[in-house]
Amino acid sequence: MSTQDIIKRILALKPNLTEAAVKQLIEQERAKAAGLLTEEAAAHLVSSNLGINGAGERIEAKLKIGDLTPALSDVSLTGRVIHVFPSRSFDRDNNKKGKVLRLIIGDKTGSVVVVFWDEKADHVEASKLKPGKIVRILHGYSRDRRGNIEVNVGNRGQLFMEPMDAVEEDFPKLDSFFLTPADVHAEGTVNIEGVVMDNFPASTFAKQDGGEGKVGRLVLEEGGARINLVLWDDKVEEFGEIPKGTRIQVISGTVRTGNSGSPEVHVSWDTAIKIIKKGV
Repeated sequence: MSTQDIIKRILALKPNLTEAAVKQLIEQERAKAAGLLTEEAAAHLVSSNLGINGAGERIEAKLKIGDLTPALSDVSLTGRVIHVFPSRSFDRDNNKKGKVLRLIIGDKTGSVVVVFWDEKADHVEASKLKPGKIVRILHGYSRDRRGNIEVNVGNRGQLFMEPMDAVEEDFPKLDSFFLTPADVHAEGTVNIEGVVMDNFPASTFAKQDGGEGKVGRLVLEEGGARINLVLWDDKVEEFGEIPKGTRIQVISGTVRTGNSGSPEVHVSWDTAIKIIKKGV
């Protein structure tokens, strides 16, 4: 959809606005993003801010997250935002800069990581999207990543915020996407919440590439059940000394079976920890 098409759609649904006013809003969004947004991306953002994105898209987004399979070339779905990870810049093989941003969305059937590339990542950043919002992904593609399905949004894909035809009650509340230690059984990816009851000194080890690695442990408790969190490398520096009594959420941790035979949650570079309430 071109910028002019988006403007026409806005004017049709918001007759109190003039074309000049809409164009001014678009330029304001581009200015706020310090030039990171194209005119078309800014127009999508204005449309979303006005609450009219997603109108007419009902048929395109019937896929449920639990029905996703790898290698789908045209994926459209709707879900509640569980977490937005910070963007990351990288160098491409052609020496050009690239950008990637991940977020997690969920519905009644499960959750999935959605990956945005380059201008699409800029769009998400500029939108200041927060957990709890309902979004619609159009024309992404799915692939397998380390045994988990993820949805990628490239040049053809689109993100709509709070689509008009999405019913709030159809999507679980944000806290329902987080397990307690007692709920963690099978290996895989998990979101979990609890209170830090203990932390242990970190230890170092030699990596295969000759570098030095670091590992630390926290004990998380909720409802009388406990589970170990295993922190790796940079996550040890960030969170290895969280005070006891601190309530945290772990987003996209990896469940593995520990030496004792009990499950433990591993926290590495692609896992987020959010402090809900600091301990005393």
